[in-house]
Formats: sequence, C-alpha cells, structure tokens
Amino acid sequence: MPATNERAFDMPGTLQRAMGFGRPGLIGGAGGKPGKTGGITGCQRVELVAGTSIVRFGQKRLTPNRTSLSARGLFSGAAEGEWWLEQDQFDRVERYATEQRIEVGAAVGALCVVPEEWSDLDIVIFARLKSPLLAYRGSPNPATVRGRLAPKLRDNHNYLIKQLFVPGLANGDVLHDALMIERQVFLHQKARH
Repeated sequence: MPATNERAFDMPGTLQRAMGFGRPGLIGGAGGKPGKTGGITGCQRVELVAGTSIVRFGQKRLTPNRTSLSARGLFSGAAEGEWWLEQDQFDRVERYATEQRIEVGAAVGALCVVPEEWSDLDIVIFARLKSPLLAYRGSPNPATVRGRLAPKLRDNHNYLIKQLFVPGLANGDVLHDALMIERQVFLHQKARH
C-alpha cells in the first residue's frame, strides 16, 4: 500500500523544511536566501506503518494567523500540522515531566526546543495511522525567535527524543485519509510558565 502522503513527501524542499529551512525572509534568511530556524537534525527517512500511534501538541489560543476556529473545531485545527512524536517518544516526555515536576506542555517545550512564542502546547492530540505515511525522524534543533536562540536541554538524563516531520498532514484531506484521532486532551493552562 503506498504512503498516503507520498506526493507531499516527494515535493521539492521537503527535506529542507524538515531541517528548519523556510522561505526567504524568515528569521536567519538574508539576501533572498531561505532562513533557518528550528527543524530537526540527523534527518532519517522512515515509513510509518498503519496502526502506528503518533502524538501532536497544539494550542487553544487563537493567533493572528488563526482568528477563528472554523467548522472543523479546535482539536481538528490543532491536529493539522506536520510535527509529531511517536508514542514511545511521548512516553519519554511524560517521564521527564514527572521527574522534573513540571507540566507535560513545559516538558515537550524543553525536549523539543519549542519557543513559547510558537505555541502554548496546551492541547495534545493522540492519533493512529489508518494508512502508511512517509516522514523524517530526527533530533530537535533550537529555533531562533526575535534574535534569541531557544534554550536546548543541557542535562538530558537520557531524555533526548526524536521528532517526526510528516509532510502533508497540514492538509485536511491527507489528515482525514491518513489518521484516526483517538483522543484529545486539554493540558493545564500554565504549562509553559
């Protein structure tokens, strides 16, 4: 069975987006060159098989780019994105949160090096693949926001995790064909503070 997102995965520039390279003019980009921020390092192409459990974090807060919830609803909108964790990596996030006595959202922010400006990380989406998907797997890479590098976790105590960049899951049609949303959870509002 072919991967549901094969077309999106094969598009030019997909690996560069996984590595954090964006459009010209983004943070870090100068002279018409693509900017680099965040992404993953050590990208490995993987095929996720049907039945695989993956997890995504989102936020409840509306942003200038997202001013309404639309008919899809809050969780459906949060599920539309290309950055995910495999279940075993999410389990590491939970163990780290417990050990550090912090909220799960704060733990994923630290382990995945997600700047607070990017997301409140107060929604968790649990999904299972209905069909195979192609992805890049790699280690989180710090992002630069407003000239400041997001802090990378120094003392990891074996909590370094791998993220997934799954091209095409920002498209509602691909998401519908590829994933079954099994559970959605609101996290504590003060998860990142």
